[in-house]
Amino acid sequence: MNKSLITILCILSFTSPAAELFVTEEELNTLVKNFMTDISDEGIDVDISVSTSSIKGSRDKFNIQNLRVYNSTPSKLLTVKEISCSGYKINDLSFNTSLTRLFKMPPLIDVKNSVNRPSKCFIEGINLSFIDSFLVDGMSQLMPEAENSNSINMALNLLKDIDIKIDYRKKGNDYIQDIHLNFADSVYAENETSISVDIEQMYQFVDTFINNVVFKYWGYQSYEGLYKDTTGDTSDVMKDFMAELEFQPTVFLEHIPRPIFELLLNSSSLSISWTEEQFEYYKRNNPEIEGFILAMQAMTISRLDKDQFAMMLSTQEQLAPLILFQDKFYDIYVSAFYAAKEFSQNPSGMKIILSFDEGLNLMPDIDMALQNPDFYFPSLLMQMFMPLQITFEANPEIR
Repeated sequence: MNKSLITILCILSFTSPAAELFVTEEELNTLVKNFMTDISDEGIDVDISVSTSSIKGSRDKFNIQNLRVYNSTPSKLLTVKEISCSGYKINDLSFNTSLTRLFKMPPLIDVKNSVNRPSKCFIEGINLSFIDSFLVDGMSQLMPEAENSNSINMALNLLKDIDIKIDYRKKGNDYIQDIHLNFADSVYAENETSISVDIEQMYQFVDTFINNVVFKYWGYQSYEGLYKDTTGDTSDVMKDFMAELEFQPTVFLEHIPRPIFELLLNSSSLSISWTEEQFEYYKRNNPEIEGFILAMQAMTISRLDKDQFAMMLSTQEQLAPLILFQDKFYDIYVSAFYAAKEFSQNPSGMKIILSFDEGLNLMPDIDMALQNPDFYFPSLLMQMFMPLQITFEANPEIR
């Protein structure tokens, strides 16, 4: 429950006065420093400097050139060649900071325009220099013999030149987000997610919840009283609220509006592919890959029919419970079989698609969970599984 609320609040917080721009040198310094602090050991405050060659933009777009982040050594931690984004009020200060600095939802019309119009971001030439020591230390602890291995070197090379493209659009009643990652023009990944939601219902839910927190939980008579106590900027209060929502969510239960709106997951896919040159490099440095491909070819010579599949499930003790859903698992098996067969002949990538016929509601039934948790959570798993379809596709084109 708390994770769902936090996700919604985070999404809507990226939404403050229109004459001012959101992406500035000062804001960028704050965002980058907070990010580096969050990923450092135990959240230790880090001494860093941030520079760019230019920051340009208007209300509906911004462009950042040559972002560089250094520590006090100075040692380069992160560089980005270019960040370019566009979308309704994506660079409007009041819209993007209304929830954090005013603890208040931005106008509904702006929220609807933001989510109903397409937006996109392109982040080019990311070099994660700071990850070198983390990756080497982590791999060394897990596999001491891998400290200077080719596996680490391959991973580090891929993290020196990353491009990210994010496209968001509305199609009918569905909201679709596509994230495309390019690692050094060698490995590619893509995630596409489709959801359905009534924006007005979601807005009303969050707006009512925020008001309940201000007037009922904190006990203010008006927003003026809150602003007097926070000198007009509720950013620190917002941080405390988010932490309390994450670690003590039960204190907010009575303030959560009912009924809770539906947030339906229609489908989500994950694809990964690589170039032929990259695969040959992997094979040279990891001989076991060849054996894995040969084993896959042998396993996909002949497909089990439904009766044979049911027999296999019934004779394997750990798989026997799945016999109740043998038709669904057989469909998954057939899809995986043909994808594996095609992949073994030309191993250049794989795609997995999760889809739900009527959509999977991601918002919990809080009252049912509290009244009868022993029944609610098993039934929730069944509700997730019954409409689920899993499909595999070999060698997707995502470059």
